[in-house]
Amino acid sequence: KERYRLPRAAHAATVLGRRVRHVLVVGDGDLSFSAACAAAYIACPDEAFRHRPIDAVGASGGEGELCLLATTWEDLDELKRVFSGAADSIAKLRNVTSLGTGLQRSCEARVLGGVDATRLHTSDSPLATRSLIPTGGFDRVVWNFPHVRGKANLRENRRLLREFVASAAAVMQPAGGEILVTLREGQGGVGPCTESWGASFQLPAAAADA
Repeated sequence: KERYRLPRAAHAATVLGRRVRHVLVVGDGDLSFSAACAAAYIACPDEAFRHRPIDAVGASGGEGELCLLATTWEDLDELKRVFSGAADSIAKLRNVTSLGTGLQRSCEARVLGGVDATRLHTSDSPLATRSLIPTGGFDRVVWNFPHVRGKANLRENRRLLREFVASAAAVMQPAGGEILVTLREGQGGVGPCTESWGASFQLPAAAADA
């Protein structure tokens, strides 16, 4: 029997064992990643979901409740023009339902366009103006394959990562929250296939600066 693999972004706990309820995804292209995470979360078999966060007892909200805020750089009208699958992803996120699979998991998903991942914490950010930053901050902030548009520029991509990590840290739960960044293998400057430090995005340095 094939083992069910829940996407890391939808895990019930952070790497430090904190229970995850509020997840922010930024720069999600056509929003297919967020839609897939929400669907995987509520459809996950109980046996694959048994890893209980260490602080689940007494935490606010339902035991299996996930609040997912999926955001994009483009406003939603532009997003639909640029990405043919965006409208379908938005519909899936807005129609996420709960499944009674023993843990009674549910997912509440919201979609927001026009979000600058380097200015999440500012007073003019759509997250702030619409009061979408949860009390205490997000438990997890996710960005897959961040990059500056146009011709590759290491300096600009490093700056992008530094500003993103600093901004994400400002809206993240300070006690046990986590930031998940996906890059091409070795591109971040860590791992067995690491590119030379000078040719990488230097993600560890961005994290240290935050």
